[in-house]
Amino acid sequence: MPVSLPPRDPDPITPHLMTNL
Repeated sequence: MPVSLPPRDPDPITPHLMTNL
């Protein structure tokens, strides 16, 4: 999992990764 994302992209990306898990 890429944890080098900016603090303004995790908003829309965090939910996507959570759903994948």
